Amino acid sequence: MYLNLIPLQEREEWLSDWVRNGDLPFMCIEFGTPFHATFLRGRNGFGEAIFTEPLATEFCAIYLGTEAYSLETPSYRKRIVNSFRSGQQYSSWHGARELMELPSFQLIQALFIRNTWRSWRTWGITGGMVPWEMEPQLWRRNREIADQTLKTVWTEGKRGAHFDELPRWVFYYLQPEGGFEVLPGGKALIESNGDTLAWIAGPPNSFTSKDHHFFAGEKVRKQIVLINDSRKKQPFEAVWTVEVNGRVLSSRSAKRDARCRRDKVFAHRV
Repeated sequence: MYLNLIPLQEREEWLSDWVRNGDLPFMCIEFGTPFHATFLRGRNGFGEAIFTEPLATEFCAIYLGTEAYSLETPSYRKRIVNSFRSGQQYSSWHGARELMELPSFQLIQALFIRNTWRSWRTWGITGGMVPWEMEPQLWRRNREIADQTLKTVWTEGKRGAHFDELPRWVFYYLQPEGGFEVLPGGKALIESNGDTLAWIAGPPNSFTSKDHHFFAGEKVRKQIVLINDSRKKQPFEAVWTVEVNGRVLSSRSAKRDARCRRDKVFAHRV
C-alpha cells in the first residue's frame, strides 16, 4: 500500500472515509513510509522507476526547503554521477544506502511515520501498518556482525523447519545484537508503534488540525490523545501549560486510568 508523497495532511486524513463507511477490519500490508523508489523520477511502476534519476533532494525540499540541498552528502552526489548511463537511464537504485541514509530522506521518513502513525491510530485503524523495507530504509545492517553464524539447538517437540546454523541477524532481527543500527526514521517508528501513545492533537472535531495562526480573541482548542493498545488499563498523568511570550496563562493536570484501546482527554480551553 503506497500513498507515496501525497500531501502529509491528506495522508493523515486518508482513513476518514473508512471510519465513516467502512464495515471490515483494515490492515495496511507492504506500507510505504514512503518507499525509497518514490524519490526517483520514474512513475512507470517499481521495475522501471528504479532505473531513473534520483530526485530525493528535490522531493524533500517540499517539506524542508533549502535545508534539503545543504543536507546532500558527497556519497549521494557521487552515486548519481557513477550511476548515469544515457538519456534518462541510470543503474539500479534498489537498496541504495546513499539514497536511504540521506539526512533529508531520514527527516522525511521520521516526519511521515510520526504523523501517520499518530493520526491513523487515533482514527482507530484495526490492524495497523506493516512498513516495507524496514531494513535498510529505517535500519542499517553491519554485515561484519550480522553475517556471523550461530549454532541452533533443536528442542524436543518443536515444529517447523530446523537449521543447524543461522546468521546472527536472523536471531536478532532489527536488534543491536544482530548488527542493526536504528536510523532516524526507525526511531520515529519505535516511538509511534508501541502499546501506548500520547500526543497533542487538534480540537475534538478535527484532531488532525495543525492550525498555528489565529485571530485576536479567538479560542484555541487542543486535546491530549492517549492510546492504550495493551491488554489492561494503564494509569497516566498529564500536565499541560499554556504560555505566551514566556508568561504562563494556564496550567492544568489530569490523572486517571486509560481504558484498553483508546481514551482521549480534552485539554483546557484558552
